[in-house]
Amino acid sequence: ITVPSGAIVKFRGRADRIDRRPDGTRVVLDYKTGARPTAPDGCADDPVWGGARLQLPLYAEAARQRLGVDSVESAYWYVSERGGFGRDEVVLNETTANRFRTVVGQIVEGIDHGIFPAVPGEPNWFRGTETNCAYCDFDDLCPAQRGAHADAKASAPELGFFHALMPEVEG
Repeated sequence: ITVPSGAIVKFRGRADRIDRRPDGTRVVLDYKTGARPTAPDGCADDPVWGGARLQLPLYAEAARQRLGVDSVESAYWYVSERGGFGRDEVVLNETTANRFRTVVGQIVEGIDHGIFPAVPGEPNWFRGTETNCAYCDFDDLCPAQRGAHADAKASAPELGFFHALMPEVEG
């Protein structure tokens, strides 16, 4: 994808399924067997959850480019009782695509400047690590106090770009 700075960011991955509706709309599906997550505070209406959920718009954009179609949706399909057999959907329209590109661009800019903050999440006592680290291949390599380290750095001015990922909340 081309981000607002003009940089091109390449991705690779594999979707579980792509369907075609009678009207020609493509629907990219990713099966999930776990529980359905809750959007971070202030992100319920943000299609990328402040940068925490890029997979769905990415799949939709990939289908748009690969298949040469304009009408694309993507969804997580929770296929277990834990997930409530529900679906979380993203329709790739101009607004969604712009938000996706903007957030990816901000992330890339931060990485280019050497700023890639850890976001370990809340402690998960069942798994013996933080929530966001539970399935990471590098979990054992990170410092045991990574949550405290992340909290101590959270208000650093260098992380302004990171905080800008969160959508503006009217209030």
